[in-house]
Amino acid sequence: MPCFGDIFFTMAQISVHQLKSERARSYLRSRLLLLPGGAALPGTRTMMAECGVGRKMLEQAILEAEADGLLVRRSRSAFRRTEPCAGERVDLLIYANNSEGQLRPVGTAGIPGAIPRTILRLQDLARGHGMTSRLYTSFREIPVLPVPLFCLGVTDPETLRKADAEWPRTVTISGRQGKLWVKPPYEDATRAGLEHLAALGHKAVGYLYFRHPDPRMRDRHLFEYYRFMAEHGFKVEPCYTVPYPDEAAVASGIREMFACARPPTAVFAQTVWLPTVYRVLKELKLNIPWQVSVLGLGDTEFVERLHPFPAFVNESSKLMAEKAWELMFGSAVTEGVVTPPLDIFEGASLRRYRG
Repeated sequence: MPCFGDIFFTMAQISVHQLKSERARSYLRSRLLLLPGGAALPGTRTMMAECGVGRKMLEQAILEAEADGLLVRRSRSAFRRTEPCAGERVDLLIYANNSEGQLRPVGTAGIPGAIPRTILRLQDLARGHGMTSRLYTSFREIPVLPVPLFCLGVTDPETLRKADAEWPRTVTISGRQGKLWVKPPYEDATRAGLEHLAALGHKAVGYLYFRHPDPRMRDRHLFEYYRFMAEHGFKVEPCYTVPYPDEAAVASGIREMFACARPPTAVFAQTVWLPTVYRVLKELKLNIPWQVSVLGLGDTEFVERLHPFPAFVNESSKLMAEKAWELMFGSAVTEGVVTPPLDIFEGASLRRYRG
């Protein structure tokens, strides 16, 4: 048994190391996305404090970004690079819409959001296939080259029409539907999580939801939440639903949830906000999972340091990128929609409700 315990501990440490390394890489790329071309990154100490990783891990992320052509280094500073050098090969283009601040860091620790993490995986896939990619955050700056184009978070139909017309093959990720579209499983993920909680006896579920800045995309998660609760005859108190524009709103919403006359027995929230949920529940002296269950929705990198380890519906940005890559290079179809599958990872933050 001691031997098994030692092995388990080592594997856990490796897993945490990998998650931190991924966080450093996605953080750096997110930082670069927010800079204009030629602008300098902040100092190493500033980035270490923002990202929560050590100097060696951050330096490795900088070296990888430099190898991918995303930045150049002069003296002790690093600068964002946007245009390819003369004669440099470009195999694919990536356009990320930032009109509504989609590329800004999100969550308790300011970790890069879904679009930057998807971009990171696309760049990794390109490098693994020996391909050179170029990233743009302005549609007007994208060169019209005879190479594929990935569009992320585009909600303007005219932009999608132009992309389909001007590049030989375009795959859209999230946003609105293009000819080839990787559709985020928003409604499916919400329903899967609520079904899991209902199977454990939870009828009173507090829900933190994303209020999309685009009115055409708004409240898809929330609509599915209300529909599921109505279908099952579960009462929804006004305090049960909380939009999450920032950490203060999440913290305030959780406190209101548990101040109402009929508080929820479970909280369902994006993993990006789980550190805040855990902190506020601890301040309220509510034990997870014995007094309240918690279920996350999103990527794993937001939850590796939480105790008890959260259960969550894995709505993976990596998988979105991999499905988009498969649709771009592994399929002959010219029109279609792909939705990544969902998994529920059992953690220690849920228990059956017998009230």
